Amino acid sequence: MSWFREHLGMDGISFLIHAGITAALMTAVAVSGGPREVQPMILGGSLAVRGIHRFFVLRKRGPAGLTTGEMSAEQRALGRTEAR
Repeated sequence: MSWFREHLGMDGISFLIHAGITAALMTAVAVSGGPREVQPMILGGSLAVRGIHRFFVLRKRGPAGLTTGEMSAEQRALGRTEAR
Protein backbone atom coordinates (compact mmCIF):
# COMPACT_ATOMS: atom_id res chain seq x y z
CA MET A 1 0.00 0.00 0.00
CA SER A 2 1.36 3.39 -0.95
CA TRP A 3 2.05 6.15 1.56
CA PHE A 4 -0.68 8.31 0.00
CA ARG A 5 -3.30 5.56 0.26
CA GLU A 6 -2.33 4.66 3.83
CA HIS A 7 -2.26 8.21 5.24
CA LEU A 8 -4.53 10.23 2.96
CA GLY A 9 -6.97 7.56 1.79
CA MET A 10 -6.25 8.22 -1.89
CA ASP A 11 -3.61 7.53 -4.50
CA GLY A 12 -1.02 10.11 -5.49
CA ILE A 13 -2.70 10.69 -8.87
CA SER A 14 -6.07 11.32 -7.20
CA PHE A 15 -4.37 13.76 -4.85
CA LEU A 16 -2.77 15.63 -7.78
CA ILE A 17 -6.13 15.81 -9.56
CA HIS A 18 -7.78 17.17 -6.41
CA ALA A 19 -5.01 19.75 -5.92
CA GLY A 20 -5.13 20.69 -9.61
CA ILE A 21 -8.88 21.31 -9.59
CA THR A 22 -8.57 23.43 -6.45
CA ALA A 23 -5.70 25.45 -7.94
CA ALA A 24 -7.59 25.92 -11.22
CA LEU A 25 -10.66 27.18 -9.36
CA MET A 26 -8.59 29.61 -7.28
CA THR A 27 -6.76 30.82 -10.41
CA ALA A 28 -10.03 31.32 -12.29
CA VAL A 29 -11.38 33.50 -9.47
CA ALA A 30 -8.13 35.52 -9.33
CA VAL A 31 -7.89 36.04 -13.11
CA SER A 32 -11.56 36.95 -13.55
CA GLY A 33 -11.25 39.75 -11.01
CA GLY A 34 -13.49 38.01 -8.51
CA PRO A 35 -13.41 38.91 -4.85
CA ARG A 36 -10.21 37.80 -3.09
CA GLU A 37 -12.27 36.71 -0.08
CA VAL A 38 -13.52 33.75 -2.11
CA GLN A 39 -10.10 32.10 -2.40
CA PRO A 40 -9.85 31.05 1.29
CA MET A 41 -13.41 29.71 1.04
CA ILE A 42 -12.43 27.62 -1.99
CA LEU A 43 -9.41 26.26 -0.14
CA GLY A 44 -11.48 25.55 2.97
CA GLY A 45 -14.16 23.81 0.93
CA SER A 46 -11.53 21.74 -0.83
CA LEU A 47 -10.00 20.67 2.49
CA ALA A 48 -13.45 19.85 3.87
CA VAL A 49 -14.25 17.66 0.85
CA ARG A 50 -10.85 16.00 1.22
CA GLY A 51 -11.46 15.33 4.93
CA ILE A 52 -14.91 13.84 4.31
CA HIS A 53 -13.51 11.62 1.55
CA ARG A 54 -10.67 10.46 3.81
CA PHE A 55 -13.09 9.71 6.66
CA PHE A 56 -15.23 7.41 4.51
CA VAL A 57 -12.31 5.70 2.78
CA LEU A 58 -10.45 4.96 6.00
CA ARG A 59 -13.67 3.87 7.74
CA LYS A 60 -14.24 1.32 4.96
CA ARG A 61 -10.78 -0.14 5.57
CA GLY A 62 -11.72 -1.30 9.06
CA PRO A 63 -9.48 -1.68 12.09
CA ALA A 64 -5.73 -1.79 11.58
CA GLY A 65 -5.26 -4.97 13.60
CA LEU A 66 -3.63 -5.68 16.92
CA THR A 67 -1.74 -2.92 18.65
CA THR A 68 1.70 -3.55 20.13
CA GLY A 69 0.26 -4.11 23.60
CA GLU A 70 -2.43 -6.46 22.32
CA MET A 71 0.14 -8.45 20.36
CA SER A 72 2.36 -8.72 23.42
CA ALA A 73 -0.58 -9.97 25.53
CA GLU A 74 -1.47 -12.53 22.85
CA GLN A 75 2.13 -13.79 22.76
CA ARG A 76 2.19 -14.16 26.56
CA ALA A 77 -1.12 -16.05 26.51
CA LEU A 78 0.17 -18.31 23.75
CA GLY A 79 3.36 -18.95 25.75
CA ARG A 80 1.32 -19.92 28.81
CA THR A 81 -0.83 -22.24 26.71
CA GLU A 82 2.20 -23.92 25.19
CA ALA A 83 3.80 -24.32 28.63
CA ARG A 84 0.87 -26.41 29.84
